Amino acid sequence: MTMDDFERRMQQSAEEVRQTTSSARPPVREPRRSMPGWLVFAGAFAAIVLLFGALPLWLGGDDLEPAGTTVPLATPTTEPPLPTTTPPPAVDCSSSGVSAPVADPTLPQPVAAMREAIIEAAVMCDITTLRKLADEGYFTDTFDVGFTTHFGGGGSEMLAQWEADGQGKLAILLELLGTDWAEQTFEGEAADALGSTVLYVWPAAFVRDTWEEITPEEMAELAEIYTGEELSELERFGSYAGWRTGITAEGDWVFFVAGD
Repeated sequence: MTMDDFERRMQQSAEEVRQTTSSARPPVREPRRSMPGWLVFAGAFAAIVLLFGALPLWLGGDDLEPAGTTVPLATPTTEPPLPTTTPPPAVDCSSSGVSAPVADPTLPQPVAAMREAIIEAAVMCDITTLRKLADEGYFTDTFDVGFTTHFGGGGSEMLAQWEADGQGKLAILLELLGTDWAEQTFEGEAADALGSTVLYVWPAAFVRDTWEEITPEEMAELAEIYTGEELSELERFGSYAGWRTGITAEGDWVFFVAGD
C-alpha cells in the first residue's frame, strides 16, 4: 500500500465518523418531576428538629444532657413546714353562756366604770383581772378590810379557787349585776371601815330589812337567779341573805359574798 492509499483510507474513515456523529440524536431525558409540597414541608421540619436537637450539644459540649433525658429534681435540704396547730378549746368557765348585762347610765361614773370592768372580765373568765379589780385601792388609813368573799375569811383568791373546784360563781356575779341596784349610806366607824359613806349594792332586795319588804319587781329578779326551793330557803331566813356584791361611790369593789 502506497502512502497515497493510506491517506485516502484515513480521510474516508474520518468522514464516516463525522457522518455518524452528525446523524446521531442526543438521548431524550425524562422531565424532572417536582416533589409534592407536603413532602418538602416534612423534610424541612425534620431538618429543623435535628438542628435544634443537636444545638445544645454544639453549644454546651458534654456537660449538657442529651435531648429526651429527664433531669432529676434536687432533694430539698429544708424540712417541710409543720402543720398549723389547732388552737386549744375555750376554757369551760362558770360564766359560759351568760349574757353580759347592759350598761347602766343611772350610776355615778366611778361606780359604772367598775361595774363595766367586772362584767367584761367575768364574761371573758379573766380571773387575773377580776382579782386585780377586787384588790386595788380598797383600804383606809385606819382599817385594811380588803375584798371579802367569805365572812370566815376569804378574799379574791376564792374567785380562782371556786373555778378550779368546779363551783365557779361568775355566772351569778353577772346575773346580780344585771338586777336593779340600791344605795346604802354609812357613818362613823362603818364608813371608815368601808372607806366610803355610800355603797351601791346588787340586788336591791339586799337592803330590805325583812323578806316581806322585797318588792314584786325585786322578787321577779330573784326568781331569774334562784330556783323556787332556794327562794323558800331564803324566805325562811327572814330577809335576803343570798349572793350580793357592792361597789363604793368612789369605784372600789368591796365584796362578793353570801350569808349573814
